[in-house]
Amino acid sequence: MTQEILERTFQVPSPARLELENIRGSVDIQPGDDGIINIFAIKHLESGDAERTKIILEQNRDGSIRVHTQYPEKFTLFFQNSRPCKVDYRVKVPAACSISLAGVSNTTSISGVSGQMSVKSVSGKVILSEIDGKITIRSVSGSISGKALIGQLFVDVVSGSTKILNSILESAVTSTVSGGVYLETSLGNGPYRFKSISGNVNLKLPRNSKFTIQTRSMSGRIITIPQDNFSYSYRGNKVIQNGGNVLISHNSVSGDLHVDSGTSPAAKESRPGEVSTYKKSNKRQEILEHIAAGEISVEDALKSLRQY
Repeated sequence: MTQEILERTFQVPSPARLELENIRGSVDIQPGDDGIINIFAIKHLESGDAERTKIILEQNRDGSIRVHTQYPEKFTLFFQNSRPCKVDYRVKVPAACSISLAGVSNTTSISGVSGQMSVKSVSGKVILSEIDGKITIRSVSGSISGKALIGQLFVDVVSGSTKILNSILESAVTSTVSGGVYLETSLGNGPYRFKSISGNVNLKLPRNSKFTIQTRSMSGRIITIPQDNFSYSYRGNKVIQNGGNVLISHNSVSGDLHVDSGTSPAAKESRPGEVSTYKKSNKRQEILEHIAAGEISVEDALKSLRQY
């Protein structure tokens, strides 16, 4: 397939900021050198209207970088002559960088970066790993997956699934219509709020976690593992474990809430290679296991993890 390749390197001030909009194709963002953002773009000429598909690479006056796949007319994805070309972006950014991404039918991958992250997608996959910061994701039908996330998570999705593994989420707020949510995380100060119509929410928490579940649902259930450390208040729709502490709010029509705090997320659920993708992974794995065993607080763990 015929391709057009563009590449540019920008000197950027700290904190670095990137805004990228793509329509079809992919975006892959990896950490690079401090003070530099490198953009490598591949336009696949035979995948759409090459003449009208433009790639904009520019630096704003404030030093931030704007990358934009531009197509001037309304289009349909089904007719090749009236749609934009696929464009694949490979981007290297400083390890500390705020990122704002938007796409239609576009796969997005970000790893090894700290800062504020915003991702908007219609049908493309969103894949995150080793992200530290405030993460906001809005999607219609694309799936969301992540691992080794630290910080705050906000997810708004219609039908796509959300699966986050081996993470320390200080707070998590999710809203879904029919998409399922699976979070494997320790608990911070919160809030932890989960809203759905028919999608189920699954939480995998460290053993001996202390929390209170407050639920409102027409027909959804609360399913907890283990059963022995829980007390129930059916009048108030509450479930309390180990005396309660962190509030977990669940609101659904028919979706269930599953909570498993009987085993350690970091030690038991991870498959070979998952935790090892951390920077200085052995130390991070050790810290995660201490959290799971209740030997250190989430606050102390966050301070330690952010050193690696």
